[in-house]
Amino acid sequence: MIGFKTENGFLDFSNTDFQCPSCKHEHIEDDYIKKLEKSQHYLVYINCKGCKKKLGLTINYMGDVVVWLKSEEKKLLLLL
Repeated sequence: MIGFKTENGFLDFSNTDFQCPSCKHEHIEDDYIKKLEKSQHYLVYINCKGCKKKLGLTINYMGDVVVWLKSEEKKLLLLL
């Protein structure tokens, strides 16, 4: 999240673009936003346009995109 102080308070912007964790291909909001809006739990899987690997995608409480490789998902759950 990026924040700016204004004379009337604060203005915050969330970061909605991301890079694939595997190949660093840049993804923009248009690549995933419609699918994410249809999701009931704001959790979707998309294919990377660069390396074609499946990515998990969600939004955190600040509105920033959180992304991970689907193949790494089981390893991440074991760490919790």
